[in-house]
Amino acid sequence: MITLCLYYFKIGVGIVLSKIQRGVIVATNKIQTGIRFEPELLYKIAYVARDNKRSLNAQLEFLAKTCVKEYESSNGRIPIDEESLYRK
Repeated sequence: MITLCLYYFKIGVGIVLSKIQRGVIVATNKIQTGIRFEPELLYKIAYVARDNKRSLNAQLEFLAKTCVKEYESSNGRIPIDEESLYRK
């Protein structure tokens, strides 16, 4: 999969993210990000991902969602600021 460009468009009150893959515009609601890990930790997360039959990306997303769910259950729902959600 080759991503050439990433665009976002405001449509009404929502935002649609689109990216070009192999010459085709594909809509997605996910933002690509770069994360740095110590090699040993990344190896262990990848190991757990394989054991759970997930990709590394899916495992990291699962862990992040679990973390947010635990935080919100202890501290209340995190408010979303729609204006700054997709701001760079």
